[in-house]
Amino acid sequence: MLITAPLHSLAVKATVAVAHLYQESIFEKSATSLRAAVIEAFEQTGVEPCVRFETGSLEMIEKLVARSLGVGLVPVMCVEEEKEAGTLSVRKVAGLRARRQLWLRDWIQIRRRRSVSTSCRC
Repeated sequence: MLITAPLHSLAVKATVAVAHLYQESIFEKSATSLRAAVIEAFEQTGVEPCVRFETGSLEMIEKLVARSLGVGLVPVMCVEEEKEAGTLSVRKVAGLRARRQLWLRDWIQIRRRRSVSTSCRC
């Protein structure tokens, strides 16, 4: 999913085409299945992405985007709270599909944004 600041020009579109991202500064999480899907989507459209920053921290991406420094490509489950609060705009990107195997403990950790309990690790 594409995240933008609420007043960003792409925030009004229901779905964003990959070609519309060529002028945007993109922030993304490094070494993920989403990263591979982003590269593939850009290659298929013949557009060169302007990736300004790669990080292992989704929170860092969210903060940079909220400050209108660019747009982010992140898993939707990681920004549900921000979308509901109105601090970020979340939009689909046409032609971008990332599949990931998700384990229960990963889901719990993402939702709570803290370490997994001992009982969940078992």
